[in-house]
Amino acid sequence: MVQVLFGLFGLSFLISKSAFTLLYTVVVLFGLFKFKWSIVPRLPVLEKALLVLFPVAIALNFFSVGGSGAALEVLTRWTWPLIYFPFVYLHENKNERILFFKGLGLSLLIACLYSFFRFSGEFDFDSSARVSSFWDILRWAYFLAVAITILFSILIKTDFIDAKTWKFVCLLLVMAVASLVLTSSRGAWMGALAGTFCVLISQRKSLKYYIGYGVLVFLILFSNTGIRHRILSSFDIKREEGKITSEDGSNAGRLHMWKVATDLYQEVPFFGVGFNNSKYTLKDFIEKQGPEYAQRYTKIEYSYNDQHSSYMTLLLQFGGIYFIFLYGFFLVATYKARRDEIYIPAMMCTYVVYFFYSAIVSFEAVVIFGLISLMILKLRKIPIK
Repeated sequence: MVQVLFGLFGLSFLISKSAFTLLYTVVVLFGLFKFKWSIVPRLPVLEKALLVLFPVAIALNFFSVGGSGAALEVLTRWTWPLIYFPFVYLHENKNERILFFKGLGLSLLIACLYSFFRFSGEFDFDSSARVSSFWDILRWAYFLAVAITILFSILIKTDFIDAKTWKFVCLLLVMAVASLVLTSSRGAWMGALAGTFCVLISQRKSLKYYIGYGVLVFLILFSNTGIRHRILSSFDIKREEGKITSEDGSNAGRLHMWKVATDLYQEVPFFGVGFNNSKYTLKDFIEKQGPEYAQRYTKIEYSYNDQHSSYMTLLLQFGGIYFIFLYGFFLVATYKARRDEIYIPAMMCTYVVYFFYSAIVSFEAVVIFGLISLMILKLRKIPIK
């Protein structure tokens, strides 16, 4: 029964948010129940730090502009650090772990097929529109970037999987790359490129791998004008009338959101505005600055809900104290696990994608906390009884 639960949990990840949310709740409660709380004093420092990420976020939000409402939002809608508990169980139980990863693989297969179906049905192979799957474009593209990095890691790792599994992983990688092309998401592309290049470095591959990688990247990016243009447009930045902006609307919107968020952050440097409390706080702040300020920064693809960057969004909503605590933890864990040839490249991919998406405060934050949990659990030298 438990094996089925974790298999379905993996399967739900990329194909149904409702099913994933329900199963996530079940596996977290299961993990909390199964967790051996008596071993906490003997846990490595990194695991102790991961244990307190969630309660510290709740506590610090009490002191934010949003107060108890923001703290309640964290308690009910930002529980992703708790993924550690079911992953502890998976770490200790091989059969359930295998079924979970098989479910993930099948989930990716179904989601990619659905993205191809949507492309053929809705766009009839004659459109430059961006294609998602069961998720919106940004989430789907981020999931694909991480999946591509991990699949590539597994694929070129010598004697890591058997021949039959290798073929399936290869199929998934090809499908994921094709689906990422359909999303035309530059942030995810840049993350995938950074992650897969990190794979070559971490596995210390020979020159022929780098040459092959370069040829493949050239064929994918420079044979597709849309993708090439979107990636190159990320570097289209200029200073105009005293403000940093861009001719690309998406770039300009982000730059202006970051500017306004930085200005507001200076008024709430320690505890921020509170989780999910940026919309009304930003509107009030902008109104106080006057119509010229609003005209200058909020007329091009402006979002009040987030800042289209995980770093800036976390800093504004959770404040500087939690920002330093959380990303300090991420960087220390990444350094400690630097020899990991699968999860470290995926973390590098995520760090790049986070420049473009506010994933750290959204549902997909479960990915980075899942990766961190798997990394630090692998660092255990011997089982903790």
